[in-house]
Amino acid sequence: MSTPKYSAVPGSAVLALVATVAIGSTLGNTLDPNTLASEIQTRGAKAVASKLSSQQWVDVVKGVETGTRPWLQVAKALHQVTDAGYSESLSLAAGVALARAPRDVLLITAQEFSIEALCGYPDMTDARTNTQAKVVGYLDARIVAVSELSNADVADLRTQCLDVLNKTKHDATRPDNPFSHTR
Repeated sequence: MSTPKYSAVPGSAVLALVATVAIGSTLGNTLDPNTLASEIQTRGAKAVASKLSSQQWVDVVKGVETGTRPWLQVAKALHQVTDAGYSESLSLAAGVALARAPRDVLLITAQEFSIEALCGYPDMTDARTNTQAKVVGYLDARIVAVSELSNADVADLRTQCLDVLNKTKHDATRPDNPFSHTR
């Protein structure tokens, strides 16, 4: 049996294949934020982001929505290297987490994501927020959660976020609102 020859394959292609196999086998079928964070630390956020499958991206977004610190750290790292679509998905997921963990969401992600992205409109194509009533409920839950923050280290972010949340709620309920144009 002869030994396969790889000389026709450019070195960078071999390295890319090895990186893909290594990242895929390390991450496995179930994504864990600590494993992702370790891979990001080892290989870089861009390399990890580029190797995530569509289903793995869905899992990352669901993880970020939980509002746990490890998932928020992953979101922050991936947001720095992703295109507009994935970056927006991460921002929207962190916005969902705002009702569960407002302090951590603001302290961990606000510098990377904008306050408007975290505290503004939700994804109105999502079944959870595709009507005016659902959007208002979404915003009310976040207003309550953010209003309860009292630590000095988050005071400025709390104020900025509440301003955006209240403006967004006003915009969603005014006579000429985003839902008044839908059929």
